Amino acid sequence: MPGGARQAGALALLVAAAAAAQPTREEKSAQAAHAMAEERFAEAEKLYAELVHAEPANAGLLLSLGIAQQSQGKHGEAAGQFRAVVKANPGAAAAWLLLGISSRELKQAGEAVAAFEKVLELDPHNRAALPELAEALFSLARYEDAARRFYEWAGHEAANPRAWQALGLCYLELARRAAAELEETAPGSAWWFVLRAQERSGQGKDAAALALYRHALTLDPDLRGVHAAMAEIYLEAGREEWAAAEEKREAALPSPDCSKDTLECEFRAQRYWQLVEASKSGRAPAGLYWRALAYRRLAAIAFARMDELPLSPELLERKAETLDALGRYAAAVRMWREALVLAPTDPRLLGGLARSLRGAGDWEAARELAAQLLQADP
Repeated sequence: MPGGARQAGALALLVAAAAAAQPTREEKSAQAAHAMAEERFAEAEKLYAELVHAEPANAGLLLSLGIAQQSQGKHGEAAGQFRAVVKANPGAAAAWLLLGISSRELKQAGEAVAAFEKVLELDPHNRAALPELAEALFSLARYEDAARRFYEWAGHEAANPRAWQALGLCYLELARRAAAELEETAPGSAWWFVLRAQERSGQGKDAAALALYRHALTLDPDLRGVHAAMAEIYLEAGREEWAAAEEKREAALPSPDCSKDTLECEFRAQRYWQLVEASKSGRAPAGLYWRALAYRRLAAIAFARMDELPLSPELLERKAETLDALGRYAAAVRMWREALVLAPTDPRLLGGLARSLRGAGDWEAARELAAQLLQADP
């Protein structure tokens, strides 16, 4: 055989051998799936990227590439893959869910909400999307929408302390909004002083609360519920005689005329949602006052549901966070310490304790704890 022919034959054999050594599409796909299963995400990303390069319109490969990237915290790149998938297939609920998660991590709460809403439109019973949507709405301060979703979540997972805590926090924020509107429309009114008094009482500042209640009564001696609130503070302080005197004054007030005092009657009947809906038509001071009271009562009901749950570090953490939100920092400190009895080295609990210590004004203890956390951080 001439030399040229032999060289050509040898080259052909080398090319054939090299081609045989290259994995097929199916083999590469199997390698990528195996790498994902073993959490070798960077290797999986490389393999899926090669597959996508060969088949750029393959939605399944794009989705897998996005998951590999998302698993490494590459949320910007992952979101790009998921957007491509839902553009090609708007009915891909899994891709919408993953897009929502990456959008949330990228602090793009608006896109996250839209993605999670799409998941629930496609799959109304998707349990993963519901809490994600609720949290995203909460981050956008869309508290009414978030409350509806947290309530729905709590209905599915009644033993989840976050669902009840977040529901209560939504109501608390809505109560604060109503109180802020009242301050705009009727600053210095008896209603305004009562709401301020309730806030101080919730923070454990009973002396300040009593002073505010008394001032409210100087503005409107017939305002119902004020003497009862003062009586409750006196009872907790062990002042039974003073409490009895306030209860007697409350009983002497005329009953509300439900043909005129509709919102107050709704409140007394514990029809809080009916009250809220009835008060939304305007910004009348009385409506804002009773709406704030109703939301506060709804918040208290939601928070109380946590007391029915089994003791756990997470439950105590949620309770401590709630106390922080209410401005009751000393009580929060006690709750964090109870949680740390169950999980002494949990850095999240230790960080929460440090925040509450600062809120309570115990800066020295907070600094010492922060120093301990820095030393423990590898």
